[in-house]
Amino acid sequence: MQGLKILRNNGIHGYIFMISCGILFGAFIELLYHERVIFAASVIMCIYFAIIHKINRALTDEPIYTKALISTFAISAVELGFGIITNRVMHLHLWDFSDSLFHVLGQICIRESFIRFMIAFPVIYLSKIADRIPIQRGKTSNG
Repeated sequence: MQGLKILRNNGIHGYIFMISCGILFGAFIELLYHERVIFAASVIMCIYFAIIHKINRALTDEPIYTKALISTFAISAVELGFGIITNRVMHLHLWDFSDSLFHVLGQICIRESFIRFMIAFPVIYLSKIADRIPIQRGKTSNG
């Protein structure tokens, strides 16, 4: 009988881990601030975590603050697009930053972008952990 084989993570498991963490983190933040879970917020957060993971894997030699800044711009672009679709086109009114300083169409603002920048740092470290998750193959029998 052959034992369990531990294989090196090929990447997809890291993305699954990051997306799962993003969904849980999004739900936690929504419960903390709004006392309810908005499904769209969890979807957006899992996209954020996947984007940060992709950037972290692509820019291995860059310093963490560069990765965090690039992640912030990418995430803000996603939130702007998602906000235009859900809030402007579908009229769901999930969020509105029109009263905030330096907002773009009421969908993103400088304060929220700074928060995303700060969140990117621990998520980048989580991304490094995600790629080290071992994969185990099941037991096989020799007859």
